[in-house]
Amino acid sequence: MDMKGDAGRYGRLKAEIIRFALTGGLNTLLTIALYQLLVTFINPEISYAVSWLAGFAFIAIAYPKYVFRSATTGARQILLLALLYMLSFFLGLYLTSTFVALGMHARLAVFAVIAITSALNFIFSRLLFAGGKNYSAGSSQR
Repeated sequence: MDMKGDAGRYGRLKAEIIRFALTGGLNTLLTIALYQLLVTFINPEISYAVSWLAGFAFIAIAYPKYVFRSATTGARQILLLALLYMLSFFLGLYLTSTFVALGMHARLAVFAVIAITSALNFIFSRLLFAGGKNYSAGSSQR
């Protein structure tokens, strides 16, 4: 077993997780700010849709380049990311409804949903953008 290679691989994974959390947090703040601005002028549904699309555009750029440091990002990857986030949205709706039906307070349910969907989004985004990376000890990739 190559302990040095394992340490490098886990170090890169840890860095990706931190970058994912920071990028996701920034995305959340930006989309909430945009929503709050828009809802002053237009209805909540359109405000939500526009801010969600803006947030998606942000992660479509930030995840491959900043979080997973992917050298290339194609239209297919962006389309799959869009599908992933749409599925995540509907999973979140389902989980919220389920947790509340099981007796969890709605204000707490959102945190459980965010934890679950964030973990799944990280795993599948990583497969999408970093799946082909060589994380061996001799790899020069960051």
